[in-house]
Amino acid sequence: MMYDEARQSACIGCVCTACCTSLQLHKFRPADLADLDYALYLLNFAHIELGVFPSGEWHVYYRVPCRFLEVDTRMCTIHNQPRQPQLCIHYSPYGCWYRRVMTEEVSSEYLRLDRRRAEALVSQVAFDDHRRIATMPAWDGLVGAFQDLPVQLPDWRPETEPPDEATGEWEAMLRDPRRAMQQQPASFSFTDLADHCSSCTALCCTHLMFPYVTPRTRGQLDFVQFALGYPGVEVGISDEGWSLIVRTRCRHLDGNRCGVFGQPERPLRCHYLDASQCADRVRFGQPRPAGFLRLRLPQFPLLAECFAFDEVGTVTSVADTEGIRAHVERHWRRFT
Repeated sequence: MMYDEARQSACIGCVCTACCTSLQLHKFRPADLADLDYALYLLNFAHIELGVFPSGEWHVYYRVPCRFLEVDTRMCTIHNQPRQPQLCIHYSPYGCWYRRVMTEEVSSEYLRLDRRRAEALVSQVAFDDHRRIATMPAWDGLVGAFQDLPVQLPDWRPETEPPDEATGEWEAMLRDPRRAMQQQPASFSFTDLADHCSSCTALCCTHLMFPYVTPRTRGQLDFVQFALGYPGVEVGISDEGWSLIVRTRCRHLDGNRCGVFGQPERPLRCHYLDASQCADRVRFGQPRPAGFLRLRLPQFPLLAECFAFDEVGTVTSVADTEGIRAHVERHWRRFT
């Protein structure tokens, strides 16, 4: 390939499109048994993939196509339009990291982890008496071992956008105040709540929540817009912090109950979850939970209106959680 050919967009003819089918949700460095249990727990959920770098940093990805990607032609349907996030506009395809590592079964700079690979990795980890990681398998050994363990991932095309009854109910309550009056809290006895999971729709098994920095720049808010372009993704907002929420489903869920309850393969974080203090039931099970706000892509323009920036894109002011909620609700009431 000569210079003039090399200058042509590297997106032309690309069959990878991993930049439009891989949303980075979180990164962490495993330090103990709980961290590795968390990694295996995440891999129980549909469309979740992990990856590890030689530095020891692990990344969590949501592997589905952006809603604006035309899957058959592999083209962006909002390219060069105002709705396209700046992150996409300014991403250089030359030397694309995604194309370099996401199309390889094994890469010397990044290893993709499905369930089989993760289990093979953690089986080689040694712990001290406090369950802290003492030794991890050598990087070169993992690269060699994974040659015989090709990544086995499900089709990254989601069947349909996951339903979101709670947020829809919130908007309906604003449009019809009588619905809000009907939402009277039920009363239970101490004995009634002995098994908190019995009347739950398994919200902890159908949502994943990852911390996200409270935006301090326009670029950080632009990433939220980019993330909301993926089906099933929401942004969670409270005065304590922001988060990215993915509506997905644990592979062990049978109806509304755990299919591996009491079995060795059940994650420790599930086994020791105190259901009496489950925040998911409040955040995801109530249409308008106090102190917590969930927004999707259609509400992003309203969210952006709650920010002010200086000339270099630094946030100068932003509404608090209730201020953002009030702004969204005023918009909904305007069209009631």
